[in-house]
Amino acid sequence: MCRFGLWVVLAVLSAAPWNVWGEGDLHIFTDLQDRVVSARIVRMDEMRGMLELELENKRRVKVKPSVFTEEDQAYIHEWCVCQAFLMSTGLRFSGEKKVIEDWSESGGVGINREFEKVVYTCELKNGSPTVFENVEVEYCVYWVQEIPQVNGEKRIEADYSGRYEIAQLEPRACANFQTDPVTLVYQYLQGGYSYRDGAPGKQSSKMKGVWLKVSMMTPSGKKVIREFCEPSDVMKRQVWKERVPDVVASVDGKKKKSRKKKQGKKKKNQ
Repeated sequence: MCRFGLWVVLAVLSAAPWNVWGEGDLHIFTDLQDRVVSARIVRMDEMRGMLELELENKRRVKVKPSVFTEEDQAYIHEWCVCQAFLMSTGLRFSGEKKVIEDWSESGGVGINREFEKVVYTCELKNGSPTVFENVEVEYCVYWVQEIPQVNGEKRIEADYSGRYEIAQLEPRACANFQTDPVTLVYQYLQGGYSYRDGAPGKQSSKMKGVWLKVSMMTPSGKKVIREFCEPSDVMKRQVWKERVPDVVASVDGKKKKSRKKKQGKKKKNQ
């Protein structure tokens, strides 16, 4: 059996690379002399240009990708792109809550109402030397709204889902976008008064966080997914809400219609 040489170590993964293909999946590699070997990719060493394979008998060998057919080289490249996407240093997220507008209104004698329009500003950075294509961002925003009711305050847990598309994210480049705005309402009676029916005199609200699922589709139809939150414990406290088919917004601000007809959004403002 000929020895094959190798290609790229991209670093330690935040998720194992065979999550994309299925753990233990083997691929039939064919070299330029039409010889075949069944193996799975372990890692790539970019500095040395060597690929490490694990054979069916668990033996490991190092080879250069150039010894394989063009089809196998495309398979290797796809594996490396997915690996880079899954790395903690490959795709990075940062986000923060931002008030983009605020105002106040009088709700009647002795009643004050204040409003805040809030978004999450998000940034995805490609920290790898690899181009990421066909990236889709789905997100859920969570908040709580209090509404004065008899016998105490009623807390309304609210959420909505949205989506962005990134056609191409170049190496070391960033994609910046913001979620659709949420209008938070704060109401209170002046002088510490409460309502005659026993409803409290204050109404408050609070943003609870944003949860992103960022996916990339490869040319062969394989899909890799990363998840991010702000704050970091949102996944533990909230439930992911599937997006209602609606209008898709790209990061350049242009609107695109989804394949399905608009079916009506979930309430974004309470």
